[in-house]
Amino acid sequence: MNESYYTEDQMEKDNILSIDVITKYKTAADIANFVMKKVVHSTYAGQSISEICKLGDSLITEQVSNIFKKRGIEKGIAFPTCLNLNNIAQNYSPLSHSVHQILTANDVVKIELGVHVDGYIATLAHTVVVSEKDIEATSPLLDVFLGRAADAICAAYYGLEIASRMIKPGNKSVDVKNAIRKVAAAFKCQPCNDTDSRLMKRYILESDKHIPNVSFSKDFNPSSQYDASSHELIRSDMDYEEETFDDFEFKTNEVYSVNIVISSGSGQLRESLDEEFGILQRDVNQKYNLKLKSSKICLETAMKHFSVFPFSTRGLLDIDERLKLGLPECISHNLLCPLPVKEEGANKHSTIAQFKCTLLLMPNGKVERITAGEEMFGLPYVHSDFNVESSGMAEILKLNLKNVGEKLGLMLPSTSGDAMAMTID
Repeated sequence: MNESYYTEDQMEKDNILSIDVITKYKTAADIANFVMKKVVHSTYAGQSISEICKLGDSLITEQVSNIFKKRGIEKGIAFPTCLNLNNIAQNYSPLSHSVHQILTANDVVKIELGVHVDGYIATLAHTVVVSEKDIEATSPLLDVFLGRAADAICAAYYGLEIASRMIKPGNKSVDVKNAIRKVAAAFKCQPCNDTDSRLMKRYILESDKHIPNVSFSKDFNPSSQYDASSHELIRSDMDYEEETFDDFEFKTNEVYSVNIVISSGSGQLRESLDEEFGILQRDVNQKYNLKLKSSKICLETAMKHFSVFPFSTRGLLDIDERLKLGLPECISHNLLCPLPVKEEGANKHSTIAQFKCTLLLMPNGKVERITAGEEMFGLPYVHSDFNVESSGMAEILKLNLKNVGEKLGLMLPSTSGDAMAMTID
């Protein structure tokens, strides 16, 4: 949803982290974490990407049906389940007939999804190295997986851990951006352009503040330009970045989707020329009087089931295959906007890794990570010849993110066991 949808006063009220708002964020996060665990354990060789995406979305829908039953609030998918394979960076949630369907051993898959409760959003992403069916995705047997893919996975993982500890009230976004680049350089990798971490607000996945993942200039070689002794990137052009990036200070009552995307290749992304659009989103600022009855029904159905959030075309057609007839007019007049699949197209053999979490910057100045905590999703069992110590940022990893939920007196549902049984009214 674009911010102009709200009045300024309503927006300020909706984005104060009160007890009620925190409860909704954390309930969404509990569901997102639960679903991610299920999807991770369903990601192994021979599985269909489309079916795994469908599983993630159906689990979100099932779990949100058990919460806040008496209040009649909106709840559901904030971002559809995506499985971004190898050099694909984002937005891959294919239709059933897509060609890249079956996972094979040693594929590197970025799993991304999001949940909202009353418009309050929790998102996360995790990278998985695909194993054979009889080997758990978290098995130490995968430690044999080496090479450049492992470098990218380690860089993205430690990039997230460091960024999560640096995003707190009073700190500056430019320092986080530079820290991510130093970690990438330590593993001889590149951050992926056209990806970023974002301030989120109620019903808004991408608000005004963002921290871009910025790759080095095309002729920059981290291997030769990184000075390990001083922990500095010594080329002046390492500060090449988007002109639109504005430094800002983090404040209390803010919520961030921290999204670290790292490539073993150039980090230069482009829209895929091979993949069809699998994700759509309503643009509430676009108005048009649809002519076709099928188009009106299509738009009404999309808004009823998905509100203003992105959704998979597959998920829409699962409701009713006939809705496909109304899609062209809705898309051509920008009422439903496709989110293109992004990939590193110059080098099909490069590997992209992604880790993502949601941070609440609490009113008392503390920070709480509500999705993808270390105790839930650790570093995959891979080995890199490089290490985070050479980035000069390793000391930050010793800082602990404080869990302040108990201090605020929150009684939140547990995600333990095979199924969640939340019946929040």
